[in-house]
Amino acid sequence: MPLPGSLPDPFRTLVRLAVPCRLDALEPTRQALLRALDERQVVLAERTAYRLELVLEEVLMNIARHGFGDAPDHTATVELGLSDSAVMLQFEDDGRPFDPTQPALEPASTLADAPDGGRGLRLLQRSASAMDYQRNGGLNRLRVAISR
Repeated sequence: MPLPGSLPDPFRTLVRLAVPCRLDALEPTRQALLRALDERQVVLAERTAYRLELVLEEVLMNIARHGFGDAPDHTATVELGLSDSAVMLQFEDDGRPFDPTQPALEPASTLADAPDGGRGLRLLQRSASAMDYQRNGGLNRLRVAISR
């Protein structure tokens, strides 16, 4: 499992986006991040690109589905950065506190015993090489590094 606080530095920011906390914002955000990589002629290994998209989707879906109990008029910030050894996604939102660096539920032994939820968290943790979470001033801040 990724270790909190073990993110490689320094990261060079490529793009920072304000994203509506809605499921329909996932695809435009994915396209904007891939376009930012393409415009800067950053080529990622297929496995790295897959993990980048998986992390983006899992985190934004969780923010949109579980972060707010009120009207969906919230915005998250997504930042894409690079270091020599990793790609980094940083997410900031004002939703409910949730630390995805904590251990995920153990897998159930049978499908009948499997609880709802938790599988996305396991995917996120397995896709990341490192993660860091902070709650500060009413904001969640999650940084996820993915080995290049």
